[in-house]
Amino acid sequence: MSDLDNTTPPRRIAITSGKIPNEDVGRWPAPYVAAVSLSHGAPVVLSPFTESRSDEAIPPGVEHREGLEAEEDSLPEDVVGVILTGGGDVDPAL
Repeated sequence: MSDLDNTTPPRRIAITSGKIPNEDVGRWPAPYVAAVSLSHGAPVVLSPFTESRSDEAIPPGVEHREGLEAEEDSLPEDVVGVILTGGGDVDPAL
């Protein structure tokens, strides 16, 4: 039996958010959130910004953490994977 059936709780996958150019606002990573959700994952969006902008509403069941500091050295509990979406906002020290 596959571990992706409905009897297994979704695995929590952290996703970094991008930055809107020339603004101190995060870009909502909608394609990544959709891909994780479609693969029976539970997206956890991590953003260093205190505000994120999206053309869509945040889907139900998606955890969104804003205002994270680079000094925070731990991921949310039970996260089993991280997707670094790229861009200038991803700290190379990670």
